[in-house]
Amino acid sequence: MKKIFSLAIFMMFVYILFIFMGTNFFEIKNITITGNNNLIKNDIVKYLYNLKGQSIFNISTTQLSAEILNDVRVRDVEISRSFPNTLRIKIDEKTPLGIIYINNQYIYIDEYLTPFAYYSEIKDKEIPIIFLEKNDEENLKLLLSNLSKSKIYPLVSEIYAIKDGYTLTLLDGTDIYTDKDVETNKYDLGYKIYTKEKENKNLEYLELRFRDIAVKWEWRKNGI
Repeated sequence: MKKIFSLAIFMMFVYILFIFMGTNFFEIKNITITGNNNLIKNDIVKYLYNLKGQSIFNISTTQLSAEILNDVRVRDVEISRSFPNTLRIKIDEKTPLGIIYINNQYIYIDEYLTPFAYYSEIKDKEIPIIFLEKNDEENLKLLLSNLSKSKIYPLVSEIYAIKDGYTLTLLDGTDIYTDKDVETNKYDLGYKIYTKEKENKNLEYLELRFRDIAVKWEWRKNGI
């Protein structure tokens, strides 16, 4: 008897659902976009507008995710349905780690050195300009993976490849000599030395490529 009653309830539910599917009850009326989506928001809103009016059951979240991820600016996307008529989309855009100069334009790159945005799209980012050398991509990736997590990274204005390493030029003109093997904690130690030494001296450079950090400075003219 209980099985018959349960089956009847289930069939009634299916019947009611079938009736609603024939109406506009499950048509998409709302699409919410959250997350870090400053670059792509205008484009994605135009693209998703075409989904309104379609049945929420006819939308493949897997396919829609793949289509959004085709945009080089997107790192990740999460899509969910909120019944009866809402799609929720969370977008995680790529974070720019540097700027390179290609074809007479400044382009932002991610941690894999992949270009993904024009300079005009991210105007207020204090991100270093990187002067790329041929066949140096893998070493530069290792450098950025450690450097970008350090406290000194926001102060870096330019990155140059040199013999046996790289030069990081800070916003105030101080140079830091480094290589791909210098780890984040050593950059943070260099940051502490830099901030301390800058209180009383004009630093010329920090050398991080050796076991101990070397410092060279010039005294101010007044001797202070």
